[in-house]
This record gives sequence, structure tokens and C-alpha cells, in this order.
Amino acid sequence: MRLIQHDARHLWSSTTVVDTEAIDHERPIARVALETETVLIRVAQRVDFNLLAEPVEVMPYPPRITLGDYELNDGQAREIARHLLTAVEFVDGLGWARSPRRPRLVPRG
Repeated sequence: MRLIQHDARHLWSSTTVVDTEAIDHERPIARVALETETVLIRVAQRVDFNLLAEPVEVMPYPPRITLGDYELNDGQAREIARHLLTAVEFVDGLGWARSPRRPRLVPRG
């Protein structure tokens, strides 16, 4: 594999040449610090090539959004964003001041 770093003016921040017939583009959007880890939000796209076709076929796959280890399409990302905003508005409506020390929530199983 070969990694190509693009400058800030380029649509993608990096391109990885996966093999002779595919490349992956990537654009990190943000890193969000959580209490115990950091979540990377990025957009990536795979482009395959059929080198045996005349002319060579370029077959781009739809871009995908990653939220940490989860891959989302644009509709799923919009839905999560809407629900997160609803949760923020709910918390804001409670009127509680943020406390720097709070007990951890019990994980849902």
C-alpha cells in the first residue's frame, strides 16, 4: 500500500493506493474527546478500477461516514445528529448546572 497526503486545498486529505485496482480516499472531519477515549469522525470513499476493460472502468462506491468504529450512510448520520440535538435540548431544559464529578452510568447490556 502507498499513502499519498494531499494539501489542505484538496477534496481529500489522503489517498491510499490499496492495490493495482483500488484506492481509498479519506477526510478526517473531527476528533471528539470523550471521558475515556477519542472518537474520530471521518468521510471515506473506495474507488475500484477495472483495468481489463477498454477504456478502463472507474467504479466509485458511495462515500461513507465513520463515527469511531461505526460506518454510516448520510441518512443514518442525519438521524443520529437529530437525536443527539434532541438529547442536548432535553438536558438544557432540565436546567442543571454541569458537575465536574459525577458517578458513571451503569452500562446497558
